[in-house]
Amino acid sequence: MAVIKERSPRIIVMAGAGTGKTATTVHYVSSLIRGGVSRSQILMITFTRKAANEMLKRVNRLIADAPGHHDEKMVVGTYHAVGIQLMREDPKGFGFSSRSFSIIDDSEAVALWRSAYKECGVPSNDSLFMPAKISEIISFCHNTCAPIERGLGKQWVGEAEVRTLLQVYKTYQQLKRTAHAVDYDDLLVMLRDRLARDTVYRESLRRRFPYVLVDEVQDNSELNYAILKNLHPVNLMVVGDVQQSIYGFRGASAELISHFARSGNAKILKLEDNFRSGQKILDLANRIVAGQDFSLELRSARQTNALVDCRIYSSVQSEADGIVNWINHCVIKKGMKPCDVAVLSRSSVNLTVCEAYLQAHRIAYKKYGGLAIGDAAEVKDFISFLRVSFNRNDKLAMTRALTQFPGLGETAAKSFSQGMDATSQEDQLFEVISWPKQAREMEGWLNDLAKLSKLNEKGDYLKEAVKPIFKKNYPKDWEKRMETIDSIVDSMKGFKGDLADFLDAFTLDKSDHKAHPEDCVILSTIHSSKGLEWPAVFIMGSGSMQMPHPRVTTDDEMNEERRLMYVAVTRAKDRVILSYPQKSGKQTNLQLPSPLLPPDLEWRAMDNLVQMIMPEVKREKPPKKR
Repeated sequence: MAVIKERSPRIIVMAGAGTGKTATTVHYVSSLIRGGVSRSQILMITFTRKAANEMLKRVNRLIADAPGHHDEKMVVGTYHAVGIQLMREDPKGFGFSSRSFSIIDDSEAVALWRSAYKECGVPSNDSLFMPAKISEIISFCHNTCAPIERGLGKQWVGEAEVRTLLQVYKTYQQLKRTAHAVDYDDLLVMLRDRLARDTVYRESLRRRFPYVLVDEVQDNSELNYAILKNLHPVNLMVVGDVQQSIYGFRGASAELISHFARSGNAKILKLEDNFRSGQKILDLANRIVAGQDFSLELRSARQTNALVDCRIYSSVQSEADGIVNWINHCVIKKGMKPCDVAVLSRSSVNLTVCEAYLQAHRIAYKKYGGLAIGDAAEVKDFISFLRVSFNRNDKLAMTRALTQFPGLGETAAKSFSQGMDATSQEDQLFEVISWPKQAREMEGWLNDLAKLSKLNEKGDYLKEAVKPIFKKNYPKDWEKRMETIDSIVDSMKGFKGDLADFLDAFTLDKSDHKAHPEDCVILSTIHSSKGLEWPAVFIMGSGSMQMPHPRVTTDDEMNEERRLMYVAVTRAKDRVILSYPQKSGKQTNLQLPSPLLPPDLEWRAMDNLVQMIMPEVKREKPPKKR
């Protein structure tokens, strides 16, 4: 861990993988507070809620005996969490009549897109106009601050199609306003726009937050960067690693930290002592990104041996069988806990065969990137009632809540929801004469929820209310689903905040952050593994037709694939295994080692069917820097 004593107004911490970035960051913040800075003057921006909670907990532990007002609170959270907090504080300034507006998740946004298509008379099942695709393109435009017309024009050349889709987009925006709702992108776009146009508000935030820290800055998009530039804090520290910038598909740009570093008015500090991995693993990681902009030379601070092993299998089935044998070797012969072992892949598709083999051999596993707890049907059902009780105009939540009552279809539920325009958002009591007969009891539920002041009371009440419906809707496993609801209600009991805070936190971070069982090995895509670590890591699919991804065409894309391989390797503490199958998918040509890896690695055949042809192959040259 590096102790930062700098007091430069602009500090960039280039923190390599495993170099104690979090410890460095929290000690820096605690030093500010111990030096007399008020807690409420500090804004810490992270990229996951989990990281935000961890940082806040560690800072509070470090400043427990520090002088000052302990009731003052730092604002710590993701860009989205900070955005919604500011919008709830001053809803009228962001165009809302009250703070009772909802956040819709990605699946609900797609459903709203379908409604917009229908209103505009555009078929949503046409492969040319798929709502999910349009939503993805427009979100990318938002995050890269690119005109929407340009983004649509790249996908659809015809001007008529672009005009049609722009009309659908306007209708989608109107439907959100009618429902008093925002999507994820709105949380950032609306904040950026208000900071840009409202000078009084912008100056008030600058006075409020003279100290700003941004974690994982390499994951910033142009939209994030625009918010940061408008905020323009007096003191700014950004922390990140260019070589871990792997979210280009979301609009993140490694160039932003490079531009910031070259601006000339920032102090650059480097963290290169790695406390995670053995040197052999770090040597491999260093070579993967050698010559890239702002690459660091990682040095192991551990005095332990490390293993790097490269394996070739004849087929994906042989590779999966080899992974099973390797897991048994690690757990049985080496005495590791199953949770100390991880299998990573560039694509989730590659993990499918591996899953089948683990199941066949009865090896318990936990998969990253699967269904989040907030995406489970019963949880969405439960949360829909809470959302309607909070926002009477939330038509998506109202429709879902109504359709839970047996005999009430989606068409009737939507028709009722459309007629639920509230004249006063402040009055949360429901007095509607024409409730559907199948769901008349819902009126009483909502009015009772409105009268309950405590969050835990709302949770307990609603859990008992929905139980009979769950019995009817989920007859085979309703008890198991109610156990999931129990966990949600339990989280409400310990939650600090009101219903709005709970719904915001739940919608922005639906993941189940319970610790993984010790008897489960880990399966994960490389993207989902970022920020995690294991003693033993098996990187499957490390062949030339799998990494880089076959659709990669540009130098920038190739460089991001190189960084992705770097992230995968640096997850390992003691041993990393690289493997690939010579025959993959429908490809007739034999696969070779990934060109992202050093050409002199020693690969060994793991079965008799492997054809050793590597010495005859001319390796691909690394892409030119742009």
